[in-house]
Amino acid sequence: MRCEHHKTNYQTLKAEHTRLQDEYTKAQHELKRLHIDKQSTQEKFQLLLAELRGELLDKTREQEELKMQILTPQKLELLKAQIQQELEAPMRERFRKQEEEAERYRAEYNKLRYEYTFLNSELEHQKEEYKRLLDEKMIRFEAEDETMTSVNSETMTSVDDETMPSVDDETMPSVDDETMTSVDSETMTSVDSETMTSVDSETVPSVDSETMILLDS
Repeated sequence: MRCEHHKTNYQTLKAEHTRLQDEYTKAQHELKRLHIDKQSTQEKFQLLLAELRGELLDKTREQEELKMQILTPQKLELLKAQIQQELEAPMRERFRKQEEEAERYRAEYNKLRYEYTFLNSELEHQKEEYKRLLDEKMIRFEAEDETMTSVNSETMTSVDDETMPSVDDETMPSVDDETMTSVDSETMTSVDSETMTSVDSETVPSVDSETMILLDS
């Protein structure tokens, strides 16, 4: 029983030892990686420090040179004026260009607004002209339609007057139907074709392609 107990303890200690060895190995690798990172960081820091020291030396030397130069009030004023001019010149040029660009945009806007107003008035004029022409054609068409209807009625009356003495009561309905059908078809065909041809030929040319595009838009 004790042997089994010692054996179990040995296996447990062996497993724990293996786990600790693995952790130790991982810790060694991590330490090595951190050491490499540290060296790399130190090298970068040393390079940066050297660069900054060089810049500091240059600035210090420049400062010493400037200190050695004695500026009189007149030279100081001239230097201030020169610096001010150097700083203000680009801004003035930039403002001038912006003013020119704004003026150009303003002129283009006024031009476009004028063109829009002109085209809008032209569109309204074309619409009114087209409506007037359409109304005139409709009035003319209605007048022609009334005339053709009157002519058709007179023709039917004349045909009825000419047909009735020569037929008896049995054939009258047949003659009336045939005569009315023939007269209606011939008269309305003539009236429709002539009237629509007149309306199309007079109305369509008066509306140009530009007006139709404006009306569609």
